Parts: sequence; C-alpha cells; structure tokens
Amino acid sequence: MPNPFDLLAEQKANQYGVDPAVVKAVIRQESSGNPLAVSVPTRYGHARGLMQLIPATGARFGLKTPEDFFDPEKNIDAGTQLIAEVIDPLSDRVTAVRNSQPGLLYARSVRRMATAGMVGMAVGDEG
Repeated sequence: MPNPFDLLAEQKANQYGVDPAVVKAVIRQESSGNPLAVSVPTRYGHARGLMQLIPATGARFGLKTPEDFFDPEKNIDAGTQLIAEVIDPLSDRVTAVRNSQPGLLYARSVRRMATAGMVGMAVGDEG
C-alpha cells in the first residue's frame, strides 16, 4: 500500500542521491508512516516524526523546534541527509557516521533493513 509521503520521500532521496526505497523503508520501519510518532525515551531523548530523529540529530540537520520534527517535509529532509551520510551510494553499504552513537544506531538500522529485504518491501516487492 502506498504511503502518502512516498512522493516526498522520492523527491528528497533524489535531491540527496539516496535510493528512494531506502528512505521509504526507514519511514515504514521507524514510524509506520505516522508523522506524529514519538518513541519511548532513551538517553538521547525521544525520537520523533516519520524518520524518528532524536533531538541532537535533528538539530544537526536544521530541525529547530518540536514542530519541525513533526513536519513531514522537514523530517524527511533531515532523515534523508543522515542516510546520505551513512550509506555509500556506490555500494549501498554503511561506511561511516562521524563516530556518534546515535548515528551508528541509525546506520545499523538502515543496514539491517536493507539486509532483511525491507527496502524491496518499501516499493511493493513481496518476495
């Protein structure tokens, strides 16, 4: 079933040179397509929005207010920039994350989704 944010995910993916299927898979995995999703608190704070960004990561990519985290365009933009940093576009493998633990966790999540076939699921492949 298409997500209402698929077109926006595709636009941001193309803007930052990321496979749109990866962006869609992160949205599906992290928030089930709910722009108002909030995670349980961790030592890094509550992850928020479609791509479940924590406050420090969101701030790094221009999310300044709590409302910014719940704005689909701003959240997908910030999350896609993060994905572009952690995935090598030539090999689609995680390469580096500036030694930040939250970034490493996000990178591992993206890698697990790609390995588990969730990227294909994001674009409608069932098998």
